[in-house]
Amino acid sequence: MRHDLTKSVIDSLTCPPGKKDVLVFDLKLPGFAVRVTANGVKVFLVQYSRGGRTNRVTIGRMGVVTPAEARRKALELIGAIQGGGDPVAERRSASAALEAAEAEQAQRAEERRKADEFTVARLLDTWQAIKLKDRSESYRREAPRVVRRLLGDLEHAPAASISTAALQIIIDREIERVPVQTIDARACGKAAWNWAMKRGLVQANPFANVVIERRVKSRDRVLTDAELADTWRAAAAKPYPFGPAVQILVLTLQRLSEVTGMRWSELAPDLSTWTIPAPRSKNRRAHVVHLADPAREILTALRDRRDMLAAARRAERAGRGDGTDDVFDNDLIFSTTGKTPASGVGRARRSLDPEVLDDENALSRERRSPGAKKMAKPATVRTRTDWRFHDFRRTGVSKLAELGIPPHVADRVLNHVTGSIQGVAAVYQRFEFLPERKRALDVWAAHVLAVACGDAQASNVLKLPNALDRARDGAA
Repeated sequence: MRHDLTKSVIDSLTCPPGKKDVLVFDLKLPGFAVRVTANGVKVFLVQYSRGGRTNRVTIGRMGVVTPAEARRKALELIGAIQGGGDPVAERRSASAALEAAEAEQAQRAEERRKADEFTVARLLDTWQAIKLKDRSESYRREAPRVVRRLLGDLEHAPAASISTAALQIIIDREIERVPVQTIDARACGKAAWNWAMKRGLVQANPFANVVIERRVKSRDRVLTDAELADTWRAAAAKPYPFGPAVQILVLTLQRLSEVTGMRWSELAPDLSTWTIPAPRSKNRRAHVVHLADPAREILTALRDRRDMLAAARRAERAGRGDGTDDVFDNDLIFSTTGKTPASGVGRARRSLDPEVLDDENALSRERRSPGAKKMAKPATVRTRTDWRFHDFRRTGVSKLAELGIPPHVADRVLNHVTGSIQGVAAVYQRFEFLPERKRALDVWAAHVLAVACGDAQASNVLKLPNALDRARDGAA
């Protein structure tokens, strides 16, 4: 159907009965048409063919667009079509581009939401759970903790929001206060963010370009024999678990976390050796440690204590019909909860410092308050020492060198491994120099007791006549 599509003609157009719509083309402008629906709606459009297909481009509804405006728009569209254009394809392309842009915008908003939710704490927790699951217990526990301590309140900030500039300010401040911990925190933070980057969780590593200007001197503290004796005697006077844990730490020269996490299942039935499993070892290689007689005596007493307390508690539970677990009937040797290794051992180190009488302080109080002479008794205080538990290892190696133990044997006692050793070589190294390592720790135990008890008493405590000389001769 064709008409001269003037306004009056368009107003008079109706849809024939029985049809849902009718298309009326203009006589003067080929392709320009108006579609009239059964309910009287009239829509202007342009119809054209492209590639054997008939396409229609809607211009607008009558009432929203006037016939004159519709004709002008139709002229533009038809001109574009005659010039090779394809308005339908172009509209589809524009619509697809708009949808893509909207989808991208929504994706970015979702990524921002996830980034905001992926806080520093969540990054460290995820790193700990996945990447560190096969590392030693102490590293798995301490590595995230040192980063948290460095970042403070930033723990709750989005991980992606931590900038190198902000981190540099923190590092510059903390390196002056706690240099060693700050260096450790930077190394752990860099490792955590690198891992997160590889998994696409963050886009950048703020730790990568942080600079530490200050040079930290490597620690070389070695306890004197007098300090070693004071420490041994102080530990002997301390209750379980702190006292015996420190004594085993001294006698074995192993790391603090390895000793506090010691388990009965890691010990030989006769308590002659202790095998630190790979997951609990710093270098992730199993390590066999000889237990000298003093260490065996301590562990025997602890085993007897465990068995006695476990039996008493079982009897108590049986009497009241209680089926709860016995806190002492477990594999951990040093534990106050029965669930986790003893904590607070590091904090309790201060109690091992020697006690002295503060006469000067007492005299000062007497002078200030003459009427309080009865209260002016010499006060017992502790002299602060600067050694750390890890210094036992350096002290032991230094003394073993003096006592004639070869450096490579002492190095194996400490479970120091160089290079990449795997497979059969790793198994071989676990048992390398075992007799020599046994003699080295016997020599060391004899020396500890000699300085702590005096040479005359050392053999009695060791229950080995001339133990020090015998151990020295065996290592020669």
